[in-house]
Amino acid sequence: MKAIELAAPDAIVVMQAGDWLADLEPLIGHKPLVIYEHDCMLNLIKAPPAIITRSTYIANSKTTAAHILKTIGKPSTVVPPIFGIEQYTSTKSAGDEILFASLSVRKGGKIAVALAQNRQEHRFLFIESWNSEEAIIEAARQLKNVDILPNQRDLLHIFPRIRLLLMPGINRESWGRTATEAQVCGIPVLASNRGNLPDTIGEGGITLDPTLDISHWLASFDELLSENHARYASRAAHRGAQLLDDIPRLYEKFVRQLAHSIDITRELRLRSLVR
Repeated sequence: MKAIELAAPDAIVVMQAGDWLADLEPLIGHKPLVIYEHDCMLNLIKAPPAIITRSTYIANSKTTAAHILKTIGKPSTVVPPIFGIEQYTSTKSAGDEILFASLSVRKGGKIAVALAQNRQEHRFLFIESWNSEEAIIEAARQLKNVDILPNQRDLLHIFPRIRLLLMPGINRESWGRTATEAQVCGIPVLASNRGNLPDTIGEGGITLDPTLDISHWLASFDELLSENHARYASRAAHRGAQLLDDIPRLYEKFVRQLAHSIDITRELRLRSLVR
């Protein structure tokens, strides 16, 4: 909050809406507010009505944009959350481990554990996160082919060990940033088809319905690690390169949305003064 007073910004960008914006409202004054939404949950409607009305929105994917429109009736500009992925360009996959991050049911923990149970010949690396669940952690601990690491600041030092990323979440994933980071490193992804993941991953992996029997997941797992792995890895790297090439255009798009927010706020302010 103090930062707003010290910086005196032309516009304010917040990451994700919610009831917490009620505390920010008195400090914003008449400054333009842009909400960069990264989730497909109902936090949107918890924001103060006045904030919802005056804000402009940026969505991290088409899936999130559709959610914003359906939930609060506001249009949004789509800017994928890929800023900073260029730090992964010098990191390349050279290992044989299978990575799964965020040990929770919501993120597909049961599917990840089942894959490890049924493919004992492969080494799996599970990484905890703030929302990890003890039942999933304990199930993973029982498996000799699974190593568990605590929550990591980033995966720069992890990806060189990885051959395949698992993202079998059962909830809607608004983008899937970890998948993009992995693909920049040439790592294919086995993921659920929920939310934006099919579009995020493209041909650089396989997406499946998380309600399918584990036999379907095992078949896709085997396919991605078969003699076709190099082809999937190449497709993943190509998908990552496409997004890297798009970063300058997305920066410009983001800045244009900030300028648009300033114009909208000025117009609303003038209307209120006229009244």
